[in-house]
Amino acid sequence: MSRPALRTALIAMAITFSSVVFAQSDEAPAKNDGLYRPPQDQTLEDNALAEGTIRVTLVDPNEKPLPGVTVTLGVLQNSVAKGESRKHLTQPSDPVGDAYFRGLELGSGFAYRVSVAKEGATFAAVPLVLGKGRGTHVVLHVFPVTHDLKQAVVFIQSALFVDVKDDRVQIQQAFRVSNYGPVAWVPENVTVDLPEGNSAFNASQEMSDQGWDSTATGAKLRGTFPAGEADVGYSWQLPYAGEPTVSFAVTLPPHMASLVVRAAASQQMKLEVDGFPAADPEQDEQGNHLLVTGKQVKPDDAQLKRVKITVRDLPTPGVGRWIATALAAMGVAIGLGMVSQKGGQRVLAGKGARASLLLELEQLEVAHASGDVGPKTYERARRDIIDGLARWLADIPSQRPKR
Repeated sequence: MSRPALRTALIAMAITFSSVVFAQSDEAPAKNDGLYRPPQDQTLEDNALAEGTIRVTLVDPNEKPLPGVTVTLGVLQNSVAKGESRKHLTQPSDPVGDAYFRGLELGSGFAYRVSVAKEGATFAAVPLVLGKGRGTHVVLHVFPVTHDLKQAVVFIQSALFVDVKDDRVQIQQAFRVSNYGPVAWVPENVTVDLPEGNSAFNASQEMSDQGWDSTATGAKLRGTFPAGEADVGYSWQLPYAGEPTVSFAVTLPPHMASLVVRAAASQQMKLEVDGFPAADPEQDEQGNHLLVTGKQVKPDDAQLKRVKITVRDLPTPGVGRWIATALAAMGVAIGLGMVSQKGGQRVLAGKGARASLLLELEQLEVAHASGDVGPKTYERARRDIIDGLARWLADIPSQRPKR
């Protein structure tokens, strides 16, 4: 899966957290829940500023100015002639917390990003492009920092999607990190373990420093998580050989508040997650059949650290492999058997071989179009049948009578 596609899938999965999880709980969260509401950063065009100018105002969570702090301005230039180039400019904030960057280039070929580094954390504004006739004012909040999860008010929600393909199990995992306190959290040694034999790990790429890094046993969470919400995730695969049941276990990061598990499924398939309610059927926006179950961790519950997921009664993928394998085996056998014929019998066997090979190729195409044969198995079987046809063609000259 491409990175943009993964990002889109993670967002789509993440926005379903509340609807699924709270549907199984007694009540949804109240608006007046007493939780910390962080101040919002701002990026505004300012007619009082000269063209090509960015004014950065640094403040703490209580809107007090932060003087003497180094501000970094990342500059990304992208042009057809010169390609992509990056550079960084720095300025200290003055006694009222302001830093100015002047004489900057305008237009869509230049993008700017304001950031501040503090105690291993990075606080950054959204990237911006400068327009004509005015400057831009950026207000950036810089929070206290902790690396200890016990000193932060952080909870994590997760959505996991399972899709059994022709020869692999595709898993996508999204995590929503919610910080409800005035202290930014920078995780240290927050890891998850993935099953042995996993492959094709691919983390979503964020514009911030937030994300997951691959490790020898799974993945490690990194980045700065200030007050608010952030979505990060990854995908990975397991091998699949057509078994009727797929089962695997994954560990989860600390402070899990909820987990939703979905699986692409046919009507007869079953999804089971140990300790979770029975899975319910649903349909996605494209009308595909899914199974879904979820669990919200209540205050008195044990922490959700590890889950075992099982998909049962898997249908035709295994049958499709037998169809393709049988067709390919027949094609190879015919191709080899043709060579062993002699004289006039050889000519007749060759014509019969060609008809049989073409029929098998047609049957393979039908099986692939109906979904009984996946892409990799289809390519392998098709290649074997084509090899059989090649043998038949190579033998044609010897079948012609000599003048």
